[in-house]
This record gives sequence, structure tokens and C-alpha cells, in this order.
Amino acid sequence: MFVARTDPTLVRLQLDTGQMIMGGADPAAYLARYRDRYWSFHLKDIVAARTGDTELGHGTVDFKRLLHDIPDIAHKPCYVEQETPSDALASARANYQYLHRLDF
Repeated sequence: MFVARTDPTLVRLQLDTGQMIMGGADPAAYLARYRDRYWSFHLKDIVAARTGDTELGHGTVDFKRLLHDIPDIAHKPCYVEQETPSDALASARANYQYLHRLDF
């Protein structure tokens, strides 16, 4: 409803992959439908039980597919988000290494 009721020439949206999955939706399917409306992204990986997040590549999100399907990804900000890492610095390193190695 929010996408349909806002003017795309005035409103840029941010897609939060983790919150969408925790709510039971598929961010890749949603992005396919509203591809041109999203200009930035929160990248969060979610555990299978959808009860929390984890380091990128350790959960259920297919980031290779998702990032491949974002048009002009090189010019859109992506923010890695992890709510409760046990070791923030180690998690940041793991998330960076995952994205650095990811070929999409």
C-alpha cells in the first residue's frame, strides 16, 4: 500500500531484507515487483526459524540472487545490519569477507 500511495518522483524507498523475511515475505519477489522504487538496502541474513539474524551467508537469504537482481547496484547504498552479534567486530569482518567474495 505504501509503495502504491507514494509518488516515485518524490519518494525513494529502502528495502530491509531481514525485516521482510522475518515478516514472512520474499525480498527477491517483492523487488521483482517494485524494482524501480528502491534506492537503498539493508542487508540482513535471517536464521531458518525467522527468530533473529546472523552473519551474512549463514542464514536463509540468497544474497547472490538478490544483489544480482537489483538494477544499477553499484550506485545504490547497501547497509549490512546485524542486531545482536556476539562479537561485533568479528561479525563485521565475517560480513565484509562474505560480501567481498560474493560474485553476482
